[in-house]
Amino acid sequence: MNVPAGVTNVGVRIHYLTDPIAYDKPGCPASLVEDFKTNTTALSFDSETGMITGTIPADVNYYYISVLFTTAEGKSLEVSSTFVMVK
Repeated sequence: MNVPAGVTNVGVRIHYLTDPIAYDKPGCPASLVEDFKTNTTALSFDSETGMITGTIPADVNYYYISVLFTTAEGKSLEVSSTFVMVK
């Protein structure tokens, strides 16, 4: 990950589902039956290399990673990876 100059307070999270995707009702808008679980300690960010490393919990079926940071201007932002299917 390329980190812009002046970025501080970088944190990474993994958001995941352990059950197969199921919706509470057909049609739009529908919401997932299972709520996303969030783990803030499974991943770490190396500011020198820009690498995110860690372990995905064993029972995960789907996940995405979010990176939170503060810009040089003091704005708090969050960016996310694509949604990944594991199983």
